[in-house]
Amino acid sequence: MLNLIRAEWKKATKNYMLIGFLVWSYPIGVGMLYGFFVLTALLVPRMRDGLTTMSSGQWTSDMAGIWGMVSTFPGNVFGRMLPLAFMAVIFAGEYQWGTWKNLIPRGRRISLLLAKFITLIAIIATSLLVTTLIAGVMQVIAHKIADLPYGPALSAEALADFARMYIREALLSVASLIILAGYASLAALLTRSILGSLMLGLGFSIVEPITITFFGLLGKLLDNNQAVNLYRFVPTYNIDNIRAWLVTDEALTGMPFGFNAEASLGFSAAMLALWIVGLVLLSAVIFQRQDITS
Repeated sequence: MLNLIRAEWKKATKNYMLIGFLVWSYPIGVGMLYGFFVLTALLVPRMRDGLTTMSSGQWTSDMAGIWGMVSTFPGNVFGRMLPLAFMAVIFAGEYQWGTWKNLIPRGRRISLLLAKFITLIAIIATSLLVTTLIAGVMQVIAHKIADLPYGPALSAEALADFARMYIREALLSVASLIILAGYASLAALLTRSILGSLMLGLGFSIVEPITITFFGLLGKLLDNNQAVNLYRFVPTYNIDNIRAWLVTDEALTGMPFGFNAEASLGFSAAMLALWIVGLVLLSAVIFQRQDITS
């Protein structure tokens, strides 16, 4: 398995153009954006007042918040597009470039698929990890230039709180990435083309978080106020609900269309696990039975 992961990592990272635009664009983009604002503030002193407008005022929240680009609704609707496009191309490219045809024994297909899941998620998670470090360093510099405090002060308690927040957001983002990889793999398996995989995968990614709108309208049409509560079975809701329980010790509230379900932490954790296992298992079953020589 380790050899398969190593081979997949090498194959994915050797595609410099693809990984540069769809994966490393996060740390590069964040670094360039912060760099531009810092340089502007140094050259034009009156711009220093707006230098920290993108900051929460705390390095702990700024760094952990980067993970929310793929796990926090509604920002994740667009934040997940680049990672999903990368996954879709890597999965579907195996068909379009003929890599899998006549080369893969049926007995190793599951291992190969799992290796690809693990590798893609690890690559994107690494990109987000680097992005959090860049954001933290650049915000420290920005606050120094603006002569503003940037807490909390380093202490054992602050570091412990940061570790809990950071690990929580990272794990929720990894769960979201696994679900994205499930969408991408299914799209690739069904279409066997890069374009089809991109369109179908992005369709899954965009539609899934906003299904609350569909359920809300369905409830209006059926005159059933409880129809909108079907949203509690959607991955995006359960990720946000888990975060709400871990942060506030309460279920997620304030949802539109009269959503009033208050799912427990256990329910959301089980539902999220079911989505993850179900998508990976479904992909594995389809891939195992598929005739890839045609």
